[in-house]
Amino acid sequence: MKRYILSLLAFALFFTSCEGPMDAINDEIDSLKVNYAVSNLEFTLTDANIKTDMAVGTTYFSEAKPAANYVPAFLKKQYPALGKGSRALVTYNFLPSAFFETIIGTTTDYTLVTEDYDAMGTASGTPGKNDNFTSVITPEVFMPAFLLTKFADATAGKAYRIFYNYRTSGANFTYSKFAYFNGTEWLISATIYELIAADYDSMGDPGNYDNFSSTDKPENYLPNFMKVKFPLALDATKMLVLYKYYSSTTVTKGSEMKLTSGVWGFVTSLTKKTQSFVHKGTAWEAAPDLKFIETTDAHTREYTLTNADFAMVGNGYYNNFDVRAGKAEESVQVRIDKISTILKANFLDLAENDVFLVHYNAYNGAAVVLDIKLKAIPK
Repeated sequence: MKRYILSLLAFALFFTSCEGPMDAINDEIDSLKVNYAVSNLEFTLTDANIKTDMAVGTTYFSEAKPAANYVPAFLKKQYPALGKGSRALVTYNFLPSAFFETIIGTTTDYTLVTEDYDAMGTASGTPGKNDNFTSVITPEVFMPAFLLTKFADATAGKAYRIFYNYRTSGANFTYSKFAYFNGTEWLISATIYELIAADYDSMGDPGNYDNFSSTDKPENYLPNFMKVKFPLALDATKMLVLYKYYSSTTVTKGSEMKLTSGVWGFVTSLTKKTQSFVHKGTAWEAAPDLKFIETTDAHTREYTLTNADFAMVGNGYYNNFDVRAGKAEESVQVRIDKISTILKANFLDLAENDVFLVHYNAYNGAAVVLDIKLKAIPK
């Protein structure tokens, strides 16, 4: 095939005034072009993807090493056949630079019973085997998943003081741990200290109102305070520090702190983050994390759905939305979701506050054209 094209090129050099050979060359070259596919991906990166495949060096991204700097090249390598308009919704581990902080609600005491231990497993090496924890069967390992089920209706900030049996030196003792829900998972802390009025006073300005605030930030005071308050603490000691924080109202917040080489620092919490990436034609790029809502604002852009658009969202047979009662697109939200997918695929320059006036074919017993205005806002 290559020899054939080269022969045609050589032939064309001698007959540049003849259109026939050059047309044949162009047709042959065009036939060899790759037709890139358009697809919407959704997946979660593994630790190995981040640490090894993308050579981040850690199993998570951070503000110092953002996903936007690594994921595009990874997508290009993993999905070489995908082209302009393709999108990927990627979930990954992220470590914020800011310290972990959560609002603590009313703390409720709860004592584990036999059924609770059994729910965490009854086989050897699990709490239900002997209805207790030990140095190798630890609350930190078993409690978080158990609490997700036990208190399934908990909201962010809910806190419990969990009392449990702990076996050591051949005897059972009753210990307690503080468990608090950050909206996604239960975090367990063994050691807790709640600031009192004298503590705020010892720090200076926070003593004016016995709380922290946006002007008297906890990160500016707590490390030195903890060093003075607990001078005999051993290295690697962790503690959950509870304190009052004022921002229009006063709430109780909690931050985990750890002593490392004589310095108290805040423990950051590894979280899951989801980010969109879009193929712009030559490369993948991080996309604005936007969603569409219905609006009455004046539109800045206008678009009419095409047959290809309907096919993209599974409506290619009739090339419309069936809005009759009980049908697939009766709900306006379903239509918004499908149109959102279409707009994100077609408008790679999509920006926050773009307002689209969208015209689309619909069937309500008769073929009609309906309009909707959608505004792009942060998720």
